[in-house]
Amino acid sequence: MGAASITVDSLRAERAAPGEISSRTRTRFAAGVAHARSASPLYRELYAGVPEGAVEPELLPPTDKSMLMARYDEWVTDPRVRLADVLDFIADAGRIGEPYLGQYTVARSTGSTGELSFFLKDRVEVAVQGALRLRAMRRWLPASDLVRLALRRGRTAAVIVTGHHFIGLATIQSSSRRRRAVRVVSAQAPLAEIVLELNEVRPAILSGYSLMHSVLATEREAGRLQISPLLVTNSGDVLEPGERERIERAFEARIGDTYATAECPFIAHSCAHGWFHLNEDWVLVEPVDADDRPVPPGEPSAGVLISNLANRVQPTLRYRLGDEVLIQPDPCPCGNTLRAMRLIGRRDADTVRFKGDAGEVELTGSILGAPLGHAGGITAFQLVQTAPDALRLRLRFGPNADTERSWRESERSLLELLAHKGLGHVRVERAAEEPQPGPGGKHSKVIPLEIAADRARGENLRGL
Repeated sequence: MGAASITVDSLRAERAAPGEISSRTRTRFAAGVAHARSASPLYRELYAGVPEGAVEPELLPPTDKSMLMARYDEWVTDPRVRLADVLDFIADAGRIGEPYLGQYTVARSTGSTGELSFFLKDRVEVAVQGALRLRAMRRWLPASDLVRLALRRGRTAAVIVTGHHFIGLATIQSSSRRRRAVRVVSAQAPLAEIVLELNEVRPAILSGYSLMHSVLATEREAGRLQISPLLVTNSGDVLEPGERERIERAFEARIGDTYATAECPFIAHSCAHGWFHLNEDWVLVEPVDADDRPVPPGEPSAGVLISNLANRVQPTLRYRLGDEVLIQPDPCPCGNTLRAMRLIGRRDADTVRFKGDAGEVELTGSILGAPLGHAGGITAFQLVQTAPDALRLRLRFGPNADTERSWRESERSLLELLAHKGLGHVRVERAAEEPQPGPGGKHSKVIPLEIAADRARGENLRGL
């Protein structure tokens, strides 16, 4: 399918009956499973015990990041793709948005575990992402605002992390059309510089993360930020209701939320009633309990299995995410017939706290992990707070990695980030061991001081 036909199909699906959507989902899921069986050695082995033609999701074993990344070269369906080459490619910030092998957009992710993963996006998946965003915008904005948006030529400013192959930046940089339409503003820049650049751009759409939107709303309230976007799009954590209302008031704009991951950057989009509507024509979402058993609508899940129905080069089928969701049992009041869900929790809540010059500074695993992608050869990281002013960095390296160089680059990037946050006194120590799982088997990105101390006490007790 070409980009135009994908867009037309997505707009038709918006008006389709639930049964028609289910038919699309089943057909695309079956095609994805068949392709994975034939072209991916890993999936061929994984599905060896499953009868040919059986495409009921519950008959197929789930997958996860550790499983797929451990056998990356057997996971991908293009035999030219090799993890060592992808790691070399992604280590070069100058190649963000450049097509790998002339045809794939490359993105990296750490998710909530600190284990890096690398995703290739072909032209079909990029086109699907764009079409579904357009579909969401038609829901987010009334017709009058869509006209105003067109008159302002859709001018967009994306305040995002730069210098790394994250999906948002990589997608923007992947085409000259997107680069012309979107001004990328570095979220790592000093706030005064961000405000100055946004005042220059005067975007019709402000895109970025929830925390940054909160900061910019304060700047708007103080009169320093003088922009009037029609739409503020949020691709980070879900905004708390009170903060959401404050941002809407500050900008006098509507807010649109996207539930996305690097594995599948178009899972769902928000509606005015606070629900996320699943893009079921291109993603299969299965809420599950701790044992991967289905959870019915109206009950909170322990996790979710997603199947990206657009990605053929890297089949992502029944892939575990730690996000806790709840499927709405009744039709949504907004009128959208796509199933609605609420995001209850995301497993990126681990934070470390330090005393800075201006008081306590709280850093999440996502913030601390962002600069680590600049160091080539790293496939997983973990930061352990060992003292009020010290972090211990655990790294796992991929094939052919220059471990000494990667360590030095990681240390330098982390120290620069800490200094930027007013934490120049915090030390970064090198760990001899690789990232370690917690008692429940989860590999956290960061382990705060109190948890690290508890685990150390537990190890000491077992040694007595």
